[in-house]
Amino acid sequence: MEKVALITGSSGGLGQALSKKLLLDNWKLILVSRDAEKLKAAYGNNHIQVIADCTTTIGVNHLFDVIKANHLLPTALAHGVGNIRLGALHRMQETDFVDCMTTNLFSAFHTLAAYIDHLKQTSSAGSAVFVSSAATRIGTPNHEAIAAEKGGLEALVRSASATYASAGIRINAVAPGILDTPASAKF
Repeated sequence: MEKVALITGSSGGLGQALSKKLLLDNWKLILVSRDAEKLKAAYGNNHIQVIADCTTTIGVNHLFDVIKANHLLPTALAHGVGNIRLGALHRMQETDFVDCMTTNLFSAFHTLAAYIDHLKQTSSAGSAVFVSSAATRIGTPNHEAIAAEKGGLEALVRSASATYASAGIRINAVAPGILDTPASAKF
């Protein structure tokens, strides 16, 4: 059986690093980003590239329409969509907080729901991994927004993992500190 991995946020540093690792093990890749130019710069014309906004049901539905049209069955999902919003709570604009929640938590919700639905429609097992943050667990200054949304992500992952384990769907999250990627370079 062909090994197919779906990587959202694939034009970012984490997505690119994971893509390189999976290619060494002969995985076929479905790469997702909101930015066509960044995808093209990172991967040229290689792999299945999908321009989609995973923060919306419309974007995720488009992604899975492309997957179905190409008759693909991704049995691995790595959700790398995210942003970093740092700042003390009393100075943070509501729009920044909502953007953080939308990008980091709502995208995970929409993507995981569609991924599970795809696996269940095809009676397939699969694995999904999400990226949380050490800030969720240790109380890091000026990380209120990121800690709140990543805490929600971890709760989503734990509950979904319990719900879908009997269907052979594994769902996990990793919680690193700040990663050395272009998104964190300014920190």
